[in-house]
Amino acid sequence: MEHDVRVCAVQFNPVLFEPERNMEKAEELLFSRVKPSSVDFVVFPEMAFTGYEFRSKQEVLPYCEQQRGRTYNFCSSISKRLEACVVAGYPERCVGADGENVLYNSMCIVDQHGDLVGTYRKRFLYETDKTWAEDGGEEFQSYEILGLKVAFGICMDINPKEFDYANDTFALASFCKKRDVDILLFSTNWILNDGEEENPGHLHGYWAWRLTPLIGKRCLFVAANRTGVERGTTFAGESCVMSLAGPGVIAAADARSDDVLIASYPLLKKTTRKQLATANVARHANQ
Repeated sequence: MEHDVRVCAVQFNPVLFEPERNMEKAEELLFSRVKPSSVDFVVFPEMAFTGYEFRSKQEVLPYCEQQRGRTYNFCSSISKRLEACVVAGYPERCVGADGENVLYNSMCIVDQHGDLVGTYRKRFLYETDKTWAEDGGEEFQSYEILGLKVAFGICMDINPKEFDYANDTFALASFCKKRDVDILLFSTNWILNDGEEENPGHLHGYWAWRLTPLIGKRCLFVAANRTGVERGTTFAGESCVMSLAGPGVIAAADARSDDVLIASYPLLKKTTRKQLATANVARHANQ
């Protein structure tokens, strides 16, 4: 049976080096538009609360977190208030076998109960990432959340690795097709390159092209981008919710404004809301 899945993408302009201030701004923006139990999925941008334009490992390190750090606490709190899955990008710090710090451009994935489902690490690094981050490994990730198969991507992941279009396999979209994914949650800090003009039709068209293997499939693409200018880099905004069955843009933000996109789309859930509610009652009774 199909059920309306309610998704939300948060677009705003974070300030470099000010995570606490950015979290306060994002939370205020979100709850100015969204009420408890009104959405199922919430997506924040890549590196959502730290800013993006770090120049070195030494510069980003003070803002890096372990998996259950500041960003997890933020997402967990939001998820419990909204009863929604929440994802947000952040710089992750791990300790390697040699005791040295290993850093990743990561996404925190929290379910509707506020529990950590997993951590996705960006696989295909952009030039800015390469100044400090390691690539996330050989596989994309998907989980079943709220009765749906959900996959994740961070910005450059939608492109060919190293922009090698000659050997392009549409890796992210091909993974989603193979796994029969229902929703792709996409956190990004997509930039407006020198000489480019604001053109949402072009950007949304490019994203749709990069998802070619999924075109015609009942799949939802939810992209949360940031806005603003940081260290001379202009970010493109234009967050969107896109149905790939068309494809068609269901909701979209402009290039410059803070915004909270909210959209509903019918998807075939493996688990109904009633079943999820019953399971949730049982879960709390056993705690």
